[in-house]
Amino acid sequence: MGLSCLNQLDPLKVATPIIEKLALEIEHSVAIAVWGNLGPTIVRMIESREPIHVNMRTGTVMSVSGTATGKVFAAFMTKEKLDALKALSLGDRVSHGDADLRLEEQLTEQELKQIRKDKLVSAVGKPIPGVNALSAPVFDQSGKLALVITALGPAISFPAHGDGSIAKALLASANEISNRLGAI
Repeated sequence: MGLSCLNQLDPLKVATPIIEKLALEIEHSVAIAVWGNLGPTIVRMIESREPIHVNMRTGTVMSVSGTATGKVFAAFMTKEKLDALKALSLGDRVSHGDADLRLEEQLTEQELKQIRKDKLVSAVGKPIPGVNALSAPVFDQSGKLALVITALGPAISFPAHGDGSIAKALLASANEISNRLGAI
């Protein structure tokens, strides 16, 4: 596939069948988020058969500092964009808990470095008690963050640790999408 073909790839079209397969494999819900006008925005949601009590659907804007999805965006956005986001008086347009803390108090540089290294973020019972999540970045051919995929499920059946089977399947899917988008 030539470079001109890579430039025409739509990350959502590439990702959708892969996350559908992932949702079946892990038997949990999987979502795709992109950076929208108000922050991390869910654009695709594959529901699992096992119901979870979350108000997350297409169009939902996720907290930058209070969700696994948002933290991946924060870790991989440009320093200028992150600094601009930190300068907002609210720090985070969507509040999930620590609304009085500014973004730089909620996301430390050490945490962001760890996310960049692991390429995985877990959320155990936060922001929604009883629901766990794992999020991973997907990169495009220029090495920039294209989207984030998030798997989530009930804490009782969704182990949100980095060496579990769900994390491994999520990372493999994120890498497959990245590779298909031409990431290096």
